[in-house]
Amino acid sequence: MRAALRENPDIYHAHDLDGLLCAFPAALLRRKILIYDSHELWSDIYPFANLRGIRWLLPLLERLLIWRVRSGLTVNRSLAKYLSRKYGKKFISLHNVSTYGKEKKPSLSLRKKFPQKKIILHLGAADEGRGMEQMIGAAKLLPPSFVLVFIGGGKTEEPAKILTQKLGL
Repeated sequence: MRAALRENPDIYHAHDLDGLLCAFPAALLRRKILIYDSHELWSDIYPFANLRGIRWLLPLLERLLIWRVRSGLTVNRSLAKYLSRKYGKKFISLHNVSTYGKEKKPSLSLRKKFPQKKIILHLGAADEGRGMEQMIGAAKLLPPSFVLVFIGGGKTEEPAKILTQKLGL
């Protein structure tokens, strides 16, 4: 929040409710445009353990802060339609799809890296509440013909690597 207040951008782009909470005061005080990037129904499925006791407050907080939002972004049309109806703000869908170009893209061929394996791929943030520890624990029970691959980083990435090593996976 201090960083948002220290800067003076033309537009504040807040990711999820925690980002909205940080950008809201600065956008309000500086009278700047505020965009809300809601990747999921964040206030309804808050995945982090540290606020479990006040989880009921999150939808109310989101509703309170969203009045200052000019418009929103989300991951697909159905969620954009739902959020637009829920909050009376325009939400558009913006897909995370790169444009095709001539630039050389890094090659990650899981089939080459794990030939003759059944690949289970988890794409997404390595954050609390994503079930990574449970998936890693369950991977210990898989037959050797399976491999579990995580693509994406985050604050639980290192503990997940440590758990993987500890379990000999």
